[in-house]
Amino acid sequence: METIYNKIIEVFNANPQVFTDQGLPTVRQIDVHYGQPDDPESFEVLCPAIFIAWEMGPGEEDTEADRLTLDFHILQEPGAATENYSDRLTEGLEYMRMIKACKHLLNYLRADNTTPLRWFRERQAITPFFRYHILTYEC
Repeated sequence: METIYNKIIEVFNANPQVFTDQGLPTVRQIDVHYGQPDDPESFEVLCPAIFIAWEMGPGEEDTEADRLTLDFHILQEPGAATENYSDRLTEGLEYMRMIKACKHLLNYLRADNTTPLRWFRERQAITPFFRYHILTYEC
């Protein structure tokens, strides 16, 4: 896990233009997920942030390598709404562009000891503190 974690940090740090070219702020914080989105008063959270949770298990058959599932919790400053009659439409679009930029960097990312990451699913998360989205990848 340490190798892929370091690779993720390296890729985000080496490619700030993926965000700045779209008028987005660069990711300020990448850390292990310890429940920061649900309890920001107990943690220092610098948005935009990515917190990584993972689970590992054996492959489907005895011959298959272990499987790693990574959840990327993407946090942005609060306030997004996508009503087409408000000034917040641009905030909703920024939320979507941030997710797309993160996916661009994560798709096919690989460490020396893993296969490329494969997008598995994504979902919105609800919190009163942040705009919050979870991307799930496997390798």
